[in-house]
Amino acid sequence: MMAYYYGQIGSGSSFWRQPIGDPGKGSELASPACTRGAMARQALRNRVGDPAFLQLMRQWALTHRGGNGSVRQSIGLAQRLTGQDLQAFLRGWLYTGSKPAAVSVERMPAA
Repeated sequence: MMAYYYGQIGSGSSFWRQPIGDPGKGSELASPACTRGAMARQALRNRVGDPAFLQLMRQWALTHRGGNGSVRQSIGLAQRLTGQDLQAFLRGWLYTGSKPAAVSVERMPAA
């Protein structure tokens, strides 16, 4: 998905214009929000590595079982579990109306 969507959709495409961290009422399940949301998760996985990412996903599921959480809560949990400042990185993926900076599609080695 990263290679296809990120590599094939130009930076001028409307696909990148809507900030997906707050897509607006009725747009939460629109194609750009869902596809770019998945891409953002994969970019995060590439950035922090598999062990930290999987711990994050398990912790999120346990904490929010049967309920919802916010993007802000997700970012906070990711930062706490990884010990990394991910604000600028995730802002580029979630809150800008432009194509985020390229991210390696190769995974980080385990820490």
